Amino acid sequence: MLLRTLLILPFVFALSGAEAAKKPLLSADLKLTDDSLVLSFPTDENLGYRITGSRNLSEWELLADVSGSGETVTLPYPLSGLTLPYFFRVHTETPEPPPEPFDIQLVQTHAQNLDYARIRFRTTAAAFASVDWGLDPENLEHSAPFESDEALTDHLVGLYDLPLDTTIYYRARAVSPQGYEALGSVRSLTTPAVTLADKVTRHGITWTFDQPYPVGRFVNGDWWVVGPVQIVEIDPAPGRIPPEEDIADVIDFNQYQTTSLRANLRWKNGSMIVRVPNGWNAYTQAYDSRNMNYDATQRFMVGQTLGAGQSLVSSISHTPETGYPAQVLYHKIMWASEKTGARVLRTAAVLTCLDAVPAGDAFRPAYVEPAAGSAKEMFHAREIQWQKLHRLPMPTTSVLPTTERPLWSDYERYFERVWLDHICGHWADQRFVPSENQAYYGREYARLVGTASLMLHLDVPNAQKTTLLHRLLQLGIDLRGMALQGATWAEGGGLTSGRKWPILFAGLMLNEDYAYDLHEDAVFHEDAQTYWGRGWHNQRALYQMVYHTAPRLTFQEQTPDTYATWDTGGSLGGKSWGIRSEEYRSNTTVRAWPGQTLAALLMNAKSIWNHDAYFEVVDDWMRPVDLYADHRQGFPRPHPSTQPYPPVPGLDPALVSLWSYAFETTAYEAFVTQMWHTYRDSEAVPQQPHGDTHRKWNPFATGRARSDVRWAPNDRVRWEPNPMPTDIGPEALTAP
Repeated sequence: MLLRTLLILPFVFALSGAEAAKKPLLSADLKLTDDSLVLSFPTDENLGYRITGSRNLSEWELLADVSGSGETVTLPYPLSGLTLPYFFRVHTETPEPPPEPFDIQLVQTHAQNLDYARIRFRTTAAAFASVDWGLDPENLEHSAPFESDEALTDHLVGLYDLPLDTTIYYRARAVSPQGYEALGSVRSLTTPAVTLADKVTRHGITWTFDQPYPVGRFVNGDWWVVGPVQIVEIDPAPGRIPPEEDIADVIDFNQYQTTSLRANLRWKNGSMIVRVPNGWNAYTQAYDSRNMNYDATQRFMVGQTLGAGQSLVSSISHTPETGYPAQVLYHKIMWASEKTGARVLRTAAVLTCLDAVPAGDAFRPAYVEPAAGSAKEMFHAREIQWQKLHRLPMPTTSVLPTTERPLWSDYERYFERVWLDHICGHWADQRFVPSENQAYYGREYARLVGTASLMLHLDVPNAQKTTLLHRLLQLGIDLRGMALQGATWAEGGGLTSGRKWPILFAGLMLNEDYAYDLHEDAVFHEDAQTYWGRGWHNQRALYQMVYHTAPRLTFQEQTPDTYATWDTGGSLGGKSWGIRSEEYRSNTTVRAWPGQTLAALLMNAKSIWNHDAYFEVVDDWMRPVDLYADHRQGFPRPHPSTQPYPPVPGLDPALVSLWSYAFETTAYEAFVTQMWHTYRDSEAVPQQPHGDTHRKWNPFATGRARSDVRWAPNDRVRWEPNPMPTDIGPEALTAP
């Protein structure tokens, strides 16, 4: 871990004599022992060398003076209480002037919140950057933490723990890899005082307090208030639904002729504190009575007090005119039949009550109540591990036209508002979740998460990544708050994909050495639906439906000509569950997973995810070359086609129709498809360890009914050992 953050600035300057030219340090090696650091570099026997070190690129300490008679220098470790990152500089005398102008430009305050500010500036050549600051323009005694371990031209440096209501003076500083230094002019900003207010508004929802309290915003824009605080008004007001907003005439039904909508006029625009106490069903909500999971006992009523450490989730309900149907937030990526849909809620927002003013770079803590005896976790922007994000070129226009490239503004908007997921993806979510806030179905959940994750690995300035990064991290923090208590997203079908990766992504980005630490009962859709087995065409990573109206049999061990008569219990629409399972594999799950899968691989997170069968299922889907062609027994591989397949002997026509447009080798987004085919087998994806746990979810195992509480303690955990076959699968088929 240490060697990743100890950096050598590669330059050597002559110590004596004007005739001694600058000599670049073309190679250097740093090795760590128990009590020393051994620095090796090529030297000139006629010169002497001075080695200095720095934590911030502005203050350098002398470490050693050596002659050019050898090529190694041993330095004591730890070096003066070494903190990371740490930089070494090997130099001789003053360097010659740079061959091209090296300067700092366009310095600006990129963002500011209480005691936190982000400074953005550019350099005319790639450089390492920092910012000096202080209360006296003649004495900039502090140095900002270093936020990137690579030389860049567009820089974003955070200033933290600034005194409030104070003028701060600062100056940008940059050092090129060749050793040239540039200083910006001294500039200033003024930090605000803490604001007192008796009301705050977010996404059209206003909370009014009994008196003014200290208020402010987290880095994602949501409000905090120092309390406890009495809420004396919420606007729009919660209350009974007027008769003219009865939805009895506009209730729609899904393809299985079920619906979660109800003609119930009891409540709208509701608020609740999301708790997980013993004895209530985690599927319930108190926002609107027109959805089946409404529970009046969970309502937060005007006049109640919001305690320190609690979060209030408030909502605005749709009217029949606006929500039945409503345009979905992400309509740009949907086909015509799913650009709209019936929705109970229009939007929702979170107000968090704290016992003290937080740091200006704090993320909002998870909106769900923590476990008894625990406090809500707090995370901060200063903890972001920027070095874990790649800088990958966008695939070329020859394979990815400009019109197919995702827009940053679109994805920033998709993740701007809270995603309510405390119903854990239950099918009632499809009509319940706020239409202006989020994805509801697992397919789109995973699509949006995967695309956003890959966008953050593109070669664009950190300043451009910041908003989307903060919002995706906030989603991961919220989901983590539930997963720490054993929340389960293993509903089956296509409902609950996309929840695991935001949690792992947040863990990786907010911790230098993240290790999986979720509740043992937290179960995720992708893991429950993938397992090791012996597939009909020699594949070993298999997919299962898990559950749809009832536990479903696994099917990929069977040849496709049996699907029409496989798992026929409770079949709907004239299709067996064998065909339905293949339909869900092709259309609602695996094709939506490549974005988040590639993002995990880029971040060396396969072992942290710890379910290798999932990764191989996606690899098999996306692989351009069909490793299993000789084992398909005459049945075709589902792959992109502009024309329907002709009838295939032995296959049900419904399966032939499905495979005509199943699109193996592609994801839903062209951007994700081309990122996969450009980078999956590139050096950007490191060789990484496998997970050490192999298990299969058994939906037939005994346990509570699926409609019962899914939070810990959770006896619905139905894992069983699942060894990985080694005589079939990709390695066996490609072995020499």
